[in-house]
Amino acid sequence: MKKISFILIALLFLLYSCKNEYVKNPYNVQIDSVLSEVKYPSVAEFLAQKGDFITQKEFPPVLTQYQILGNKNLLLIDIRRKSAYIQGHIDGAYNVPRDSLLYFLTQVKNPAAYDKVVLICYTGQSASYSAALLRFYGIGNVYALKYGMAGWNKKFKGIITKNFSGKYESKMDTTTYPQPSAGDLPNIGNGSPVKIIEKRVAELLRLPAKDFLISADSVFAHPEKYFIISYLPPAKYKVGHPKGAVRYNTRSDLSFYQKLNTLPKDKKIVVYCNIGQHSAATVAYLRLLGYDAYSMKFGLNSFMHNIALHNGWFSDKGFLDLPIITGTERTNKKAGGKTPVLSQPTPSIPTPALKGGGGAPEGGGCE
Repeated sequence: MKKISFILIALLFLLYSCKNEYVKNPYNVQIDSVLSEVKYPSVAEFLAQKGDFITQKEFPPVLTQYQILGNKNLLLIDIRRKSAYIQGHIDGAYNVPRDSLLYFLTQVKNPAAYDKVVLICYTGQSASYSAALLRFYGIGNVYALKYGMAGWNKKFKGIITKNFSGKYESKMDTTTYPQPSAGDLPNIGNGSPVKIIEKRVAELLRLPAKDFLISADSVFAHPEKYFIISYLPPAKYKVGHPKGAVRYNTRSDLSFYQKLNTLPKDKKIVVYCNIGQHSAATVAYLRLLGYDAYSMKFGLNSFMHNIALHNGWFSDKGFLDLPIITGTERTNKKAGGKTPVLSQPTPSIPTPALKGGGGAPEGGGCE
């Protein structure tokens, strides 16, 4: 016991000392040997202890266009291909590939200098995935723009709307499938959860979209190949879902302390929501923990869009026609490089926080 206490004291001293490279280590303790004798929590438990962000009201970290209009202290980052950026982007946005986000936000720009860091993609799905990963990494003011450029300017709206479909509505299942029994979480390594998270986030930001997004066509062709999660309120689940889909509460069930361990480690997991942004952020979390997870592109609107319209689950009010600039220039110098201001007041945004608690009521969030 005395040895362990000494090791912990030495570890704390070393961690504190690393803030000043000139502070010597009087105990001559090797940091690697110390770390090897201290039991760390798993990544899932560590994230839960830090606030269980996935259960919070601000998960997924998504902003509407109205929530950024007129804000002069934003760091806008467009993560689309350069060719798409040239065709039209938001005034002031930097064009940064997704696999360079960590470098950009740790070596080039200081996120803390801005009110918000806003990631912009084609439809909001890749940005939601990336924003969630960066939140887990520790950048607490990063968000995704809801619907991406498709929601910002009508020039790009078709990127989303062309993928809406009702072709599988005749195959809807109304059976209520139970959640599996609890098991073990995937093993993604031992040691410092902070170091594991840093490494995994860097790896996951390099993943091409095809490795974390999946189409409704693929799922409906062979639903038995996947463990399908309906990440929606009960009413939407009862109307219909893919065969075998299991409903999980969006504000509690995937917590480490709840039902996260009911997910299979040996099967591909598909998560779907309304339009693919909540599920993309959730998939980032699951992949961080070692699950082979995929977000269904465009959510339930990709396979039961007519039903969604009939029930009032979808509205095109989130698709605006706001100004863009073309070419490689980042800002319109004549306009001063400012984001447009509409007559509507900008809604207030809660300060990003990773605190414990029950979060919002079921069915909240961006969906």
